[in-house]
Amino acid sequence: MAFVHNFGCRLNALDAERMLDVAAEHGVAIVNSCAVTAEAERQARQLVRRLLRENPRASVAVTGCSVEVSGAFWRDLATQHERLEIIENGKKLEPTSWRNFPSTTARAKPHEASRAPQRASIEIQNGCNHQCTFCIIPIGRGRARSTLPEDVIAQIQRKIRAGFREFTLTGVDLTSWGEDLAGQPSLTLLLRSILKLDKVQRLRLSSLDGIELDAEFLKLFAQEQKLAPYLHLSLQSGDDMILKRMRRRHNRHQAEEICQALHACRGDAVLGADFITGFPTETETMFANTLSHVENCRLSKLHVFPYSERPGTPSARMPLVPRSTRRARAARLRALGARQWQLMLHSRLGQRDEVFVESPFLGRSSFYAHVRLARARAAGSMVGMRFGAVEGSMLVEAS
Repeated sequence: MAFVHNFGCRLNALDAERMLDVAAEHGVAIVNSCAVTAEAERQARQLVRRLLRENPRASVAVTGCSVEVSGAFWRDLATQHERLEIIENGKKLEPTSWRNFPSTTARAKPHEASRAPQRASIEIQNGCNHQCTFCIIPIGRGRARSTLPEDVIAQIQRKIRAGFREFTLTGVDLTSWGEDLAGQPSLTLLLRSILKLDKVQRLRLSSLDGIELDAEFLKLFAQEQKLAPYLHLSLQSGDDMILKRMRRRHNRHQAEEICQALHACRGDAVLGADFITGFPTETETMFANTLSHVENCRLSKLHVFPYSERPGTPSARMPLVPRSTRRARAARLRALGARQWQLMLHSRLGQRDEVFVESPFLGRSSFYAHVRLARARAAGSMVGMRFGAVEGSMLVEAS
């Protein structure tokens, strides 16, 4: 048995992709855990126990943020199961850190099909220096660390040689890239270097802290069509008091100014955002401020999470909102997000776009909407097309 099961963020997904060869080499099942919510940790624990129970001869390894945050639990579990390996302290991608797992006779090649050239994720940053009161990630991933610009370019060039043409830059705190490097180069400077590479057809960015988007970034966003018009912002709330208690670095007005600037400098801009509902002390009026904030910012794609208290974080000691209220508010916010997405999709009818083909009849627009294709195209290609209809949560190519 050899496979990788991933929980969590895009960075975790990129880590999991790197683990595929390790899983195949050692014939081991790897669980790449997440610690951003208590539910994510519960699911990882449940999966590991099930794997050990249902596969009495298999070797299982667990790694990721939960191991760093809840190491005592995992180490205790490993003492009960000799077939369980715990990979801690950033060693998860180093084959020398693994025990001598019994290799399978026929070595597995997990997820081989997913390696066909499509969209490549490039890690340019890891860790975070901020201390948001709800967040456990600085414990799981450590302080902010930037990948050297020459190493970023080298990664992309290797992917280009392998046939990739669309790239997503990932990191825990992407806009902090460069702060720990000599001369403190800006993220915008790195983007300009990447966009000069001839065969980069589209460049996407993972979640951004909008308060750090400066005039140079706005200028690049307005001018460079290869930079995707979809941006995802870490907003978390639309109420000033909750933002203060979260220890965020922006207030409601600043966030709305940033969103207005992004829409103003590029007419095809589509914005998404992360939100937490039911943060400690959040009242119905405070939550209503978040609902109006979504509309004021013209946000179209929402990632919504009911608040999950994490032991060791300051917010876990604040007066909690009932879980049922957290979930109910999350459902209301997701419903608003779904309506906003529909409005955005219908606004694109009759327009043209360069669509990245993910499979013969399915593509992804520049603004990150799924597109059903009218006829089969080659996966990995970029195809210009016009949108003729909306079907559920996706667009349909005009025939």
